[in-house]
This record gives sequence, C-alpha cells and structure tokens, in this order.
Amino acid sequence: MAEAEPEETEDPRLKTQGCRKILETLEVAIEQFQYNPRLTISEDLKVGFFTSDHATQTDCSEILPLKDLTQSTEKLIQMITSLQVDFGFLKDLVQLKFEDRLKEESWKIVSVLNDRILEMKKYYRQAEDVLRKSYQQQLSDAIAVVKGMYKKFFEIEAEKAALQDATNIKMNVLARKLKEKEEILKGLRDELEQYEEIGLSKSETFAGETGSPKTFSEKEMMEYKMENERLQQVIAVLEEEAQMNLKENSMLEDEIMNLKEMADQDQRTIQKLMDSRDRLRYELDCEKLAMQDLINRQKEDMEIRRKYASISTKKTTKGRDSAFYSRPSSRQSKSVTLSEDGHVIRPPSASLSVSPKLKKKISKKYVGAAFVPSAPVPEAPAAPEAAAAAAAAAVPIPGAAPGTAAVPVALVTTPVGSIVTDFTGKSEKEKHVTFLIPHLVPEELLVKLQALKDEDKKALQDQIEKLKAELENEKKKMERFRKEADRINKNWERKFIILRNR
Repeated sequence: MAEAEPEETEDPRLKTQGCRKILETLEVAIEQFQYNPRLTISEDLKVGFFTSDHATQTDCSEILPLKDLTQSTEKLIQMITSLQVDFGFLKDLVQLKFEDRLKEESWKIVSVLNDRILEMKKYYRQAEDVLRKSYQQQLSDAIAVVKGMYKKFFEIEAEKAALQDATNIKMNVLARKLKEKEEILKGLRDELEQYEEIGLSKSETFAGETGSPKTFSEKEMMEYKMENERLQQVIAVLEEEAQMNLKENSMLEDEIMNLKEMADQDQRTIQKLMDSRDRLRYELDCEKLAMQDLINRQKEDMEIRRKYASISTKKTTKGRDSAFYSRPSSRQSKSVTLSEDGHVIRPPSASLSVSPKLKKKISKKYVGAAFVPSAPVPEAPAAPEAAAAAAAAAVPIPGAAPGTAAVPVALVTTPVGSIVTDFTGKSEKEKHVTFLIPHLVPEELLVKLQALKDEDKKALQDQIEKLKAELENEKKKMERFRKEADRINKNWERKFIILRNR
C-alpha cells in the first residue's frame, strides 16, 4: 500500500499511474477470485504424512496447477481403461480356451464311459450265455444220470409195485401154508408114534396070550401098507414143499438185499443231487450278490455322474452369468475420445500382446466408451454450457455391429472452477470421485449364450434319459434272472421230492 499512496510532493502523473496499477491489480484479483474464490487451504483440514497437521496460510504458488492434475488424472484414467480392456480380452481368451478344453475333456469322459458301458453290456451278455449254457448242460447231465439209473423203474413202475405186493402176499401165504404143513406133519408123527406104540403093545399082548406071533390078516396088512405109503407120500410132498419154501425164502431174501442195495444207491444219488442242488443254490446266491454289487456300483457311478453333471452345469451357468454380468464392465470400460472430425479413437495399449486377428474379432463384438452417460450427469450451475455439452448426447460409434444400439454418450464441459468449488464445498465423507461407464451387451452374444445353455440342458437331459433307460434294462434283466433261478430251483425241488417219495 506504500507504493499505492504517492507523496504529496510528487507529480500528479505519477499519482494517476499508481492508481491505474492499483486498479489493474484489483481487476486481476477480482477475476482470480471469480475463477477460484478460495486460494487457501481450509483451516480445519488436518492432513499429514505421519501426524495430523493444522492448516496454515500458504501461497497460491505452492498449490499444484489444476490443469496438470486434470491432465495427469485423464492419462491415468485412459491407462486404467486400456488395462481394463486388455484384461477383459485376456479374460475372454482364457475363458474360451477353458471352455474348449472343458468340452474336450467332457467328450473324452463321455466316450470312455460309453465304451465302458458297452463293454459291461457285452460282458453281461457273455456271462448270461455262459450261465444259461452251464445250467442247461448241468440239467441235461442230471436228467441223463437219473434216467439211466432209473430207466427200468420208470418203465415198469406199476408192475414193480404190484410184484412187490404179490411177493409179500405170496410170502405170507407160504408162511401160513408152511405152518399148517408143519402142524400136519407134527400130527402125523404123533399118530405114527401112537400106531407104533399100539402095534408094539398089540404084538406083546398077542405074544403073551398065544405065546406065538399072530399073523395079521392080509386085509389089515394091506390097509396098513396103504396107510403107510400114503403117509410117506404126504411126508415127501411136505418135504418138497418145505424145500420149495426155503428156496423161495432165500430168493426173496436175495431180492430184498438187492432192493436194499438199490435203495442205498438211490439214497446216495439223492444225496449227491441234493449236494449239487445246494452247490447250485450257493453259486446262484454268489451270482446274485455279484450282480447286486455291480448294480450298486453302477448306481454309485450314476450318482457320481449326476453330481458331476450338476456341479459342471452349475459352474458353467455361474461362469456364464458372471461373464454375462462382468463383460460389459470389462468390455465397455475402454476409453474412447472424440477427434475433431467426430470419430471415436481409442489410445493404443502396451500392457498385453494379443494377435491382431483376435483383436479384430473381439473388437467387433465389444465396444466400450469412457464417456460419462447422459442419465446420471448432475445439473451444473452453468446452464448454457451444460446445454451445449448435452447436444452430442447420442453419438453413433463407427464400426459397431448392426445389432447393437446407439451408445448414449454425453460430453460434459463443466468449468473447472465449478468442479473445484463443488468438491471443496462437500464434506470429508462425500469427497470421492466416481467414474461411470455405460453397460453394453450385444444382442448376438445374448442369443449365443442362450443357445449354448439350451444345448447343454438338452445334452444333459439326453444323457439322463439314456442312463435311466439303461438302469431300467438292468433291472429287467435282474428280475428275469431271478425268476429263471426261482423256476429252476422249484423244478429241482419237485424232482428231489419225487425221488425221495420213491
């Protein structure tokens, strides 16, 4: 102020020059305050590297130029967006490679499982044929053995039963006749003894009475002789009948022994057949257990496959959904600037080396922009400037796909002074910068994703239907095997019962 107040002794020209200088400095100060009304740091701001520092009055030259800061932040934003785009390309590339590799591995697993299922079917068919042939051979052998051993008994079964009954009746009749004959012989012997005693007594009496043997009359002698011959004939006949009875008894005893031996042999064969039946039952039980184990293993494999399929489907759907929701941010975060002639220009990226063909293919699908969308732009106090900036709200992007809609782009040209005043006027919690990026999803990508999901669902449903059909076939086979085994067991039990009754 000392310079502004001239001395009274000085010339008035010098006074006018000093006043003009003061006015110029005041105009500059007014313009500066209009542009940035607050050049000092807030008194209440406490920021420090190690401790909290109270704000002090600083000169405006110590504050970094706002233009340099904005340029550096713009460069950083461009670098970040280019890095985001490059990382998006890399992510898409890795995801596509992973999906291709996953499809290859899944097809390999499916082919291996299909081959294993075919081999198992072939093995089951061969085992079924071998089992059927072995059962048929064993049955035919057993029938041949039984038929060979019991052929004559099968042919003359009724005659044997009748003959056995006749022999028993005959033996009883002969025994009864033998007893009768023995009684007759005993009676005749008693009579002979009596006759001999009577004859001796008569001879003695006759000798005692006459003193000389008295001759019997010829008639009596003839009667005695005839009686004696008759008795001798009866005795001979009875002796012959006794001999015949003894022979018949010996023959019947031999036949009984033969029948006992045959019965023992039949019992041994029945025991062998029962042992073979038990062995067949044991083999059938073992086969059933083996088949049940195989079915359980198949069920476990099917459950594991279902779980794996469900997990893979969940992972694929989650990956696709995440890609669907994350790709717009990665694809559309690409920085775009408008040149003087209105074309969209993206700065080159130096962080990732991708083939130009792949970049061309991917750049056709993904179009990004680093402009702030027109919807969330706050209304600036300077209305004319904001209206002029909003005139370029919908800028068509050259080279974009025809299916994509026009990208709404708003170029905000708010003065830097208003931005600084708004930023410094906010509280500490609200002092943060947000970069809004539009979300763009091509319609072709949505259609392809939906088609891929439908194809995966259809393939999984077809696999599930095939596995269900195979499971039903295996169940039917097991039921048929069980019925066949039960029928064979019943037939064998019926045959054993018939043999045991005989």
